[in-house]
Amino acid sequence: MASPSEEFVRLVSAEFLAGKRFTPAIKDQFTQITKRAFKQLIGDRINERLKVAMSPDGSLETKEQAINEAIEPDALQIITSPEEIEGFHIIRAVLRDVITSRRITMRDAQSYCAILLDDNNRKPICRLRFNNTSRLALGLFNGKDEEKVQLTEIDDI
Repeated sequence: MASPSEEFVRLVSAEFLAGKRFTPAIKDQFTQITKRAFKQLIGDRINERLKVAMSPDGSLETKEQAINEAIEPDALQIITSPEEIEGFHIIRAVLRDVITSRRITMRDAQSYCAILLDDNNRKPICRLRFNNTSRLALGLFNGKDEEKVQLTEIDDI
């Protein structure tokens, strides 16, 4: 996927070229297109599995399994931990009386896990900073400023 063979690129480009010559310039162009297509396909598959994992009707075990299958540590440095998933569910449960739980989404990053309203990064609810297992923190927002609250365990949320 990172460096497709010339034969594979020829196969992919054959329908588009329709009898034209396979020059080195065309080879380079279609090699780049093939690489981008693979990256997009992988990204789409990951997003699809995360959407299934985030659905409110799935079980926690199924969600963890889908997320673990979707995220490969070699491909991405972002790892969604079971603690982050549990924290997300706690936040959703707390806010359920105020906001429909379908509007609350989770987006993981390398240094924190964002809990967002309407899957919009301009509407953050909080940030779970659980990547350092010895120090758990919850980031709460006051306007644009983030206030970090130290937690001793996840149930402190």
